[in-house]
Amino acid sequence: MIQTYASDYDVARDSSGRMQTMNMRPFLDAIAAKHDECLPCQEHHIGLIAADPALTTHVVGVGLLNLGIHEASARQLLQHMDPDGCAIALVIRNRGLLPAVELTRSKTVQQRQSLARIVLNNAIVATQWFDMPVSNLCPPGVVRPTGHLGDEELTSGLRSEGHL
Repeated sequence: MIQTYASDYDVARDSSGRMQTMNMRPFLDAIAAKHDECLPCQEHHIGLIAADPALTTHVVGVGLLNLGIHEASARQLLQHMDPDGCAIALVIRNRGLLPAVELTRSKTVQQRQSLARIVLNNAIVATQWFDMPVSNLCPPGVVRPTGHLGDEELTSGLRSEGHL
């Protein structure tokens, strides 16, 4: 992913202060392993995804785009993602990418592995969104009202259960 979009995810700069790209390879390899039905390979790549909070957030964002960022109800997101993944998706949808990355960083590696696995298996399908970043610079990253989708109620429940 080019540097401009990687900055949306707060990807660290190099020692000279230049913006870095985000390594998408583990995500693409996990999709290929899923397609090939190679569970050990898929688990290996999910581990690499979970090691990078920005990439984990991107995986959730792709799942959110697949489900319909402005169409899927909060309950539908919960059905397709585990509670932690749903919480991150709701933050992406309602507050943007940087708060979502912060939330993802607060999760343990095991939680990130679980949510990446579930999102990959339940919400990632062949789609046009693979080559489009979830970005604050262009739609669909633009925040829109979500009151009719039940986000407030589910966000409150996820917060009370400690997922937010």
